Amino acid sequence: MKSQRLSDNSASFDTISASETTSLGAEIGKCAYPGLAVLLFGSLGMGKTQLTQGIGAALGYNNVKSPTFILVSEHEGQLPLIHVDLYRLEEKDVDSLSLEDYLADGCLLVVEWAERWQSQPAEDCWKIFFSASETDDCARNIKIESCGKKAGEALNKFCSTFGERQ
Repeated sequence: MKSQRLSDNSASFDTISASETTSLGAEIGKCAYPGLAVLLFGSLGMGKTQLTQGIGAALGYNNVKSPTFILVSEHEGQLPLIHVDLYRLEEKDVDSLSLEDYLADGCLLVVEWAERWQSQPAEDCWKIFFSASETDDCARNIKIESCGKKAGEALNKFCSTFGERQ
């Protein structure tokens, strides 16, 4: 996996397989904290669920599946993981899920298809953008941007810790 620090609040990672994307998610899960929103952006098949499975595994949840048809999947534990998939919702219906309540309750919120959530948090969030490689069907560029002081500190910790492991 190749990584690059882009600025104080952003970094980029190139994965070449689904397992590398899952491993990146596991590293993200190790830096997650109560009230963090992880917002995932990207088209179908980019690895959003793979990354979320890695986050879940780092927190001790081995049964993380895409909640496409149930919309919200709750995983209870020391750091509760709330996994949301907005693919089937209209933008106007997203606010009815009251996703902010999960953040206020100290959960880790991971949202697939976050572009459909118009009232996204402005702080305590990581925005993660997925794009495909033009030369390899399995390769992905995954860019992380932090929003807010605490999220920025977590991204700095993530990048320094991740860099040491490579």
